[in-house]
Amino acid sequence: MASSFWKGVVGVGLFALAHAAFSAAQHRSYMRLTEKENETLPVDIVLQTLLSFVMTCYGIVNIAGEFKDMDASSELKTK
Repeated sequence: MASSFWKGVVGVGLFALAHAAFSAAQHRSYMRLTEKENETLPVDIVLQTLLSFVMTCYGIVNIAGEFKDMDASSELKTK
């Protein structure tokens, strides 16, 4: 069973990822209102997106547990 810590990490990561998406949508809306369509996203939104994505992926990998050992010879023995 996965520890509740890693489930919390995934939850916080998903929440941060949703917040980054909402911030990006708000920034795009603001840029349209001010007619500055060629501006890029601020660095803080990009960093939040990347960090929350990494945190979510790391938490999911730890929740998944041990991976099954895959050996070609064991696959050939069953055939």
